[in-house]
Amino acid sequence: MNKLQQFIFDNKIDLNADSTGSDLNGLCLPVVGYALYLGYDDTLDIVKSIERDDVFSIPNIVVDEIDRIFEYAANNNYGNWWQREEAHKTYIFE
Repeated sequence: MNKLQQFIFDNKIDLNADSTGSDLNGLCLPVVGYALYLGYDDTLDIVKSIERDDVFSIPNIVVDEIDRIFEYAANNNYGNWWQREEAHKTYIFE
């Protein structure tokens, strides 16, 4: 498993859930933020990384949400939050 897949697995983030609206945003935002922290710079790479080796398969609604929030998260430095102690208290990651 790569780091992004491990993050999703360790934090029990269900990207196949029937979530919509703010619930879907709440699932995708930590994934996108952590991906930015890891250095991903586009949504296609994030999706490919999540689905690599058939570890996860994510529905189109999730892909669309990742794409929708990526630019906002990147422009607002959401990747930087993961350097804070609060991130380590909230999520499991290396």
